[in-house]
Order: sequence, then structure tokens, then C-alpha cells
Amino acid sequence: MVSYVAAVALALLVCLAISWQKAYFFLPAKELKRQAEAGDPVAATLWRVVAYSRSLRVFLWLVIGFGSAGSFLLLSNVAPPVLALIAIVGLLWLMFAWLPYSRLHPWSVKTAATATPVIAWIVITFDPVFRRIASLANTRLSLSRHTGIFEREDLIELLEKQKAQTDSRLSLEELELATNALHFGDKTVRSAMTARGKVKAVSADEAISPVFLDELHKTGHDRFPVYKGKVNNFVGTLYLHRLTDVNEGKGAKGHVRDYMHTGVIYVHEKDSLAQALHAYYFSKFSLFIVVDKHQDYVGILTVDDILHTLLGKPGELEFVQFDSKSAVAAKRDKPDKPVQDMAEESVEPENASENTEEVVK
Repeated sequence: MVSYVAAVALALLVCLAISWQKAYFFLPAKELKRQAEAGDPVAATLWRVVAYSRSLRVFLWLVIGFGSAGSFLLLSNVAPPVLALIAIVGLLWLMFAWLPYSRLHPWSVKTAATATPVIAWIVITFDPVFRRIASLANTRLSLSRHTGIFEREDLIELLEKQKAQTDSRLSLEELELATNALHFGDKTVRSAMTARGKVKAVSADEAISPVFLDELHKTGHDRFPVYKGKVNNFVGTLYLHRLTDVNEGKGAKGHVRDYMHTGVIYVHEKDSLAQALHAYYFSKFSLFIVVDKHQDYVGILTVDDILHTLLGKPGELEFVQFDSKSAVAAKRDKPDKPVQDMAEESVEPENASENTEEVVK
């Protein structure tokens, strides 16, 4: 009878050790530390021992291993060894097959937090020994956790999943920026350019007048390619801001050639946006004439187009007084917004490698 009770007790200890593995390592160590530093009492308790993660893993595996062996030996005294083996193997199979796909139960977290003071003392005391065992295991078995990322599409898929994660503190703008950056190498000049039919090219000999300025404003653009004679013969770029003072009490005067920025930079419609960005670094021109393989003019590309593709559409700005020195200097006096709290409900993961999404407090 004593052997049977002791065997059951060891089997329960094994089940506890397996459930504690999930409780301690359900969250990445960095996130658990963040929660602990933010004042979460449960996270602070768990972090005491998770800080020694390698030694903690070794200790829990030793408990599982020796507990299973001890339970088997004790059961063998009161039952046939074959039945004892089936019982222990079945228990381990059930725990390891079911637990990774189950929700993190509050009971597991509470029992882990309750046992943490004792476990922390053992782990910290025997940390050098446990570290040595972990190093030997890593050396002999080449143990390492694979990221699960093999190519760019895997990263993009991960970012899409992150958008639906309820406890994510990454904003949608940050996730979109990361996704756009990963797609940036695939984007061509043609995909971001303004087609020729939508571009207003101006003649270098065009006279500056209120009517002409009104036409430029109506386009919604702030820079225009300038040609001499034929439309394909580009000689510069006209920036609308250089004409803003023409009609402010001075009257219309001069021609486009008097205000344009001379020089032209060309890019091919099949160039990547990264290549177009290199053209900007090389020339410092913010408008490029896009040509095809026949050297025909097919559109224009601006640095704004490139940034729009990379950064996405800007959201509603809380601050727009960028032309005010005093407003810019004072805007940092306002307190930053608090970090969004971690969600309290546990989410059922898709597989065992994704059990680092949320924690139950």
C-alpha cells in the first residue's frame, strides 16, 4: 500500500513538473521580465526562477525523469512490471501530447507561483551543476530552438499573425511598416510611378501667370517635369513652392526656366524602388523621369512615391505644427501615453512552437 501511494505521489509530481514547464515558459523570458518590471506580482514571482531558464529546464526534466523512474519502480512492487510501464508511459504520453495544445490554466500558474520559492532555492543553489548538464546536453545533442523562419514569406506570415494577437503592443502602423519593408524589394518603379497621362509637364518657355499657377495648384502635385521644345526633351524640374511669392503683391513675371531646377535624372520602369532610391542618394533629385526600353517617357517617380510605398499611408497626425519652433519645442513636455496592458485571457495556440502568445494572471 505504501509503495502504491508513493508511486501515485511521484506520478502527480511528474504531472506538476510538466504543467510547470508550460507555466514558466509560456511567455518569452523577455516579456515575462517586462511584466515583472511593470509591477505584475505573478510575473515577478515567476521571473525569480525563469531568470535561470537553462538551470530551471534541467531541474524540471530531472524531476520528470527521476519521478517517472521512481514511480515505475514502486508500481512494479504492487503490479506486474508491464502494467507499471504501460501506466507510466501512458501518463507521459498523455501529458506531453495534450498539454502543448491546451490552454494555460490558472491552476498551473498558481501552483507554479506557490512552488517558486522552493524551486528558486534549488535552482540557484545548484545552478553551476545544472548549467554544466545543460552545456553537455547542448554539445552532445546539438540542442537549439529553431526560429521556424526559413524565408521572407515566413516573416510576413508571422507579422500577419501578430496583427491578430490581442496582447500585442506593436501598433498596426509598426507592423505595416515592417511588412512594407519586406515587400519593398519586389516593388518596381512602374508600380509606384505616376503615369504620363496623369502628369502635367510644363514648358520651360511658359510664362508665369495667375492662370498658370492656378492650373498647377489644381493638379494636387508640388513638382513638375520641365521640357524644352518637345515633351520628351526634359531639362529640369519646377517646384511649386518656388512660385509661392509670385502673386503675393509682386505680380506675375518671368518664365518657368527662371524658377526651375536644372538637370534630369532617369530611371527605368522595370527598376526596383531600391534602385530608384539609390538614384536619389546619388543625385539628390526628388523627381525622376521614367522611361521604357525604347527610351520613351512613360511617367514620373518622386521620392514621395517611394516613401509612400515603404511607409504606407500616414495616419491622422496628432501634431501638425511643424512650422512652429515653439510648438515643436513644447510638444515633448506632454507625458507619453501608457503602454497597453497585457491581455489576461489565454489564447489556444495553433501548435506547440507558438505557445508564447499570452499568459493567464
